Amino acid sequence: MKKITIETLLNWKELKDLEINEYQRVELIKLLNNFDINLLRKKKDILANWINYGVNGDWTERLKKLILLKNDSMSLEANILRYGEEEGKKRKAKHNKSVGLNKKNFIKKHGIKKWNEHTKKITRKTKDEYIKIYGEEEGLKKWNHYYINWKRGIEKKKESGWKNGLTQEEYIDRYGYTEGLKKWNIKNKKISKRQVKKYYIEKYGEEEGLKKWNDRYKYFNTKLSTQIELYGKEEGTKRYKMFIERMAYSNTIDYYIDKYGNELGEIYYTEYIIKCTKRNKLYSKISQKLFWMIYHNLTNNEKMKCYFGELNEEYVFYVNTTDIKIMYVDFKLEDKIIEFDGTYWHSLEESKINDKIRDNYLQSKNYKILRIKEQDFVDNNTAVVEKCLLFLREN
Repeated sequence: MKKITIETLLNWKELKDLEINEYQRVELIKLLNNFDINLLRKKKDILANWINYGVNGDWTERLKKLILLKNDSMSLEANILRYGEEEGKKRKAKHNKSVGLNKKNFIKKHGIKKWNEHTKKITRKTKDEYIKIYGEEEGLKKWNHYYINWKRGIEKKKESGWKNGLTQEEYIDRYGYTEGLKKWNIKNKKISKRQVKKYYIEKYGEEEGLKKWNDRYKYFNTKLSTQIELYGKEEGTKRYKMFIERMAYSNTIDYYIDKYGNELGEIYYTEYIIKCTKRNKLYSKISQKLFWMIYHNLTNNEKMKCYFGELNEEYVFYVNTTDIKIMYVDFKLEDKIIEFDGTYWHSLEESKINDKIRDNYLQSKNYKILRIKEQDFVDNNTAVVEKCLLFLREN
């Protein structure tokens, strides 16, 4: 453990200009005897706060508790440890007012996952917190909904004897946020560990481990030809179809709810969909040429509501049907959509079928669609631009 002198500590930038009395000096020396330089360097802003706000007591114990609270650093307890009781409560109240109770600002800064974690810690405790956040009528409604579901869940778990297969949300409810997440991660780590070759070699030795791994890999090979080879044509085809259905199910919201619970399942599924839509897409130059020509003929109000690749990325629909999960459209202005059909890709039979499915879905949602063929635009781009503008402005 690398030690540090009190003089070196007080020369750090954060502590240099602070006035240290004899009591604080003694307390700092106690810290030097219990923690190494690397940890103190990371916590020097906390030391500065303790001196600034006149925090008294056993600093060694305070620092130990703060280290344990690293996943809950904005809690009331953490604020009291840093700033003392009076200042800590004041800062926590200020934080709740400025961030904790303003969903829009919090999500913008930290993301929806953090918001749900944050509100869960606040609102799962008391009825008063629900009322404080949502108002009396809505707060009581949400509290009653949560309390009934919570009681029902507890009874269900007692009846089943707390069997394995709990969702992440149930782990958190049962053990608390930090401990529940830790146990959930350990469970998942054990499961994923069994999927690798190294696990089999460590457990059974190199020769036997490799044999068991190869046998397992063969039976988990998901190619249709392998399944037919192992089980025959009829059974192999059946097993392959079951695998395809399982894979399709793993991309649905129902799968995420089964795995993580209702609340967390919806959050993780939303994040998964957003991740799927964030891609580096190359747009055909000729289609973007058409869309820029249309764009320059729009009014300022229309330009603000317009979407296409090079301007602000294509508009995305989160569909999640049997045929479509996510749908990008080439050009969108309110309820009007223009699709640019390239000569090669859209001449393929598969593309024609997909285009028809897409059009049917969009029309079912009251969107109007205009398809422009690449060759028509090449032959007479002025006429095509005029046709598009008439389509966008028709009632």
